Amino acid sequence: VRPDDCREESTRSVIPHSPLNKKSPDYSGLFLFSYLRCMNRFLFCCLSYCFYYSANSQQVTVNDTDSIDKPNNAYVLHLIPSIKDNIYGIAIGPVGSEAICNVSHTRKSFGINIQLIGQGIFVPMNRDVFRFEQLLKNPMPELVDQISARASHSGLLISTFGTYTDVSNGLVLSAGFSYGRKMNGFALNLCSGKYIHVNGIELGVQNQAHKVNGLQVGLFNRCVELNGLQIGLWNVNEKRKLPLINW
Repeated sequence: VRPDDCREESTRSVIPHSPLNKKSPDYSGLFLFSYLRCMNRFLFCCLSYCFYYSANSQQVTVNDTDSIDKPNNAYVLHLIPSIKDNIYGIAIGPVGSEAICNVSHTRKSFGINIQLIGQGIFVPMNRDVFRFEQLLKNPMPELVDQISARASHSGLLISTFGTYTDVSNGLVLSAGFSYGRKMNGFALNLCSGKYIHVNGIELGVQNQAHKVNGLQVGLFNRCVELNGLQIGLWNVNEKRKLPLINW
């Protein structure tokens, strides 16, 4: 036996027992489980807050003429959803004030409206509501202003998964799906945006509207009445269907 062969055999017998060959434990699965568990708790707490606030808002009733004449306003910073008539400043919460259905008056906010989750998270659960054909069943854009809205915002509206704010004036930003009756300004909904009446610019992967006075920019743009331009991979309106640019 050659000395080199003995050296190789001794090396093979030592290497498997070396601590350098021991694999470190994989904690990626445990980390993912902990992360999902924390997110579930966070969503549960946010939704519980919404249901609690909505249920307890029924206890706030108007019984005298003084409370009718005096607006119920909030200033600087206020949590949403809220039954306040007007919020001036920063409104922040899991969803918008339109989530409270048992209040007859329109809840307005002016300034910055931050919806940490947004009702757009429920769109994948009810895809029929977001179909373009539903716009044909909605009232004509001229009648939108005559119908009382649950909520309206003027300023900057930010929502993670999307918003259901009826009237938006200013800038709308979301990474999900947004729906509204009227949008005046600029709306960037990364996945999809759907409005009955658009005055301004609608930007996203998919843009839908009944009437557009302005511009739709995305991969797929659809509307009934168009006074402006559609720029995207496929554009549809009542006049024609065209790729790239439509008018």
